[in-house]
Amino acid sequence: MIIKVIYTFIMFFEIMTIIYIVGHWLFRIKLVSKYFREFLAPLLEPLEKLSKKSIMYMPIIDLSPILLLIVLIYIEQIIYKFL
Repeated sequence: MIIKVIYTFIMFFEIMTIIYIVGHWLFRIKLVSKYFREFLAPLLEPLEKLSKKSIMYMPIIDLSPILLLIVLIYIEQIIYKFL
């Protein structure tokens, strides 16, 4: 039961991250990206710090949403094995 709740929670964050990426990178929708950014900020900030210290740091493009999506998909796959 708890694993299903966590799985659903992670799926929700994946969808929110995808909407943020599409809205921010492709359409530059400021209003949508602002609210999604505030919602995802606790998850994105540690990844931003990590990406700024890495070799693949690009100041033009923020890669933290992509990193967040990869991490969430990885965690989702681990939890899916327990279901």
